[in-house]
Amino acid sequence: ILTFPITAALTGFYLYDRSDRSSRVRFAGLAAFYVFTGLAILAKGLVGLVFPFAIVAFYHLISLKMPSKEVLISLIWGTLLTVAVASSWYLPMYLRHGYGFIDEFFIQHHFQRYTSNKYQHPQPFHFFLWVLPLMTIPWMPFFIVEVWRNIRDRFSRERTRSCSASASLVRFAFAWIIVPLVFFSFSGSKLPGYILPAVPPAVVLAAIAAARFANRSSFRAACVKLLAVTTLVTIIIILQFVLPGFADNDSVKRLITSADDRGYGMNKVVGFVTISHNAEFYAAGRLLRGSDGKQRRLNGPSEVTELLMSEGKPVLLLIRPEHLKHVVDDPEFAVEMIADNGELAIVAATLRRDATPKL
Repeated sequence: ILTFPITAALTGFYLYDRSDRSSRVRFAGLAAFYVFTGLAILAKGLVGLVFPFAIVAFYHLISLKMPSKEVLISLIWGTLLTVAVASSWYLPMYLRHGYGFIDEFFIQHHFQRYTSNKYQHPQPFHFFLWVLPLMTIPWMPFFIVEVWRNIRDRFSRERTRSCSASASLVRFAFAWIIVPLVFFSFSGSKLPGYILPAVPPAVVLAAIAAARFANRSSFRAACVKLLAVTTLVTIIIILQFVLPGFADNDSVKRLITSADDRGYGMNKVVGFVTISHNAEFYAAGRLLRGSDGKQRRLNGPSEVTELLMSEGKPVLLLIRPEHLKHVVDDPEFAVEMIADNGELAIVAATLRRDATPKL
């Protein structure tokens, strides 16, 4: 969700940077940079603002050139354009929730996530140095070769500064890779998906190396084409036959849909000794929340009974299979198994007629 707008923004800027002054693409590319930066902010917050501008700045730095007057002037109208796009969601959220939104979204989910291990995702500093190459499979050998070739040439005594379109693209790709790589390497919390914004430029470098390899002989060209076709067919097979099973295990969508089909579409949904964050997408407005707005979970059968008495109607429980034994034979309420995905089950808990409040 962040990778697409950042890719679109930087593609727009690169088209602007490499276009003739008379080209119609020039202004459109620069405008696209600011529009998609606004969308990146909508997608993931401040990192959507930091990456595009930091990458463009670093690109100018390693290219040993100053931004053009046109780029500097665009900071005025372009920033307004970015703010206009981003404010379509941030402004209503602030007007509705006030400082609570600032604290939750920016302070806790931006600064604390970056500077601490609050969300329990610790990894070593070099974590993304091996995760990023793995994400370029099956083109990883080409990516590694191109990175090594450019590092070697950078420190070679025979190195000459190139101003060709290819050299410019390589510099832009390196700037694009290095900024997210360095930024997230210093983060206190690390997940493999964080480095996804650096995958498109990594693939660009791999493509440059693959093209150079293919141009040396018709046999090599055929090998590259075969690899591309094999990759495409493999992806189609995975999407069609493999991924749906993994997606089903990782999502509560089918569980919620099954409960809705049973007539529980208006009933509260709550986790029993667990919290399912992706339930936010499929049970919006029905999740049990605390006074702080965060999802609540029930930690025992007595809490289920209390909730049923306060609701006056059945409640849907998201529960791990190993915890079913704690609710199946409870004397205060009955449960109806609706569906399970291997990771979680969803059951409807109904208060028994002879149930009495526990003092």
